Amino acid sequence: MPVPELGNVFRRAGISFRSVSGYLRQDTAWQRIARWVDAAHVRAALRHARHGLMGHLYPGMLDVSTDLTLLPTTFGSHVEVLEFDDLRVRVEEVTDAETTDRVELATKLFTVDDSVRPDDFAWGARVSVALDRLVDDFALDTLAYYHRGLAGEQHERLGAA
Repeated sequence: MPVPELGNVFRRAGISFRSVSGYLRQDTAWQRIARWVDAAHVRAALRHARHGLMGHLYPGMLDVSTDLTLLPTTFGSHVEVLEFDDLRVRVEEVTDAETTDRVELATKLFTVDDSVRPDDFAWGARVSVALDRLVDDFALDTLAYYHRGLAGEQHERLGAA
């Protein structure tokens, strides 16, 4: 009943709004309400999120390279610009035991193709442990990274792992 009155107040205050019409036991109305509640949860999570961007951008990475201020100005989140050396230092600190544990975890979670070389798998596991540390150290919720590199140089190996 008060939707027109509330709608006019919101409109005069410059506040966007939507309404859901239906009766109390109407499933479709509750489904729409549930979608709005889910969207509010996503918005709340993004408001305080920390997004990491490491390395440089690749030509198709237009969503990030367009404007690094888009997430902060739209949602209030923060973009932390990182260097591949932030990851490199953490990779150097990963122990062989931690690498072995990560390889074991990966083989439990994933089917590993026979073509995967054990050395490459271990390197990827080592980098995975270091990525977890990087995420923790910078309190990141998301991380996007890329490094093209040339001829197998160190940062290229880190990005590929």
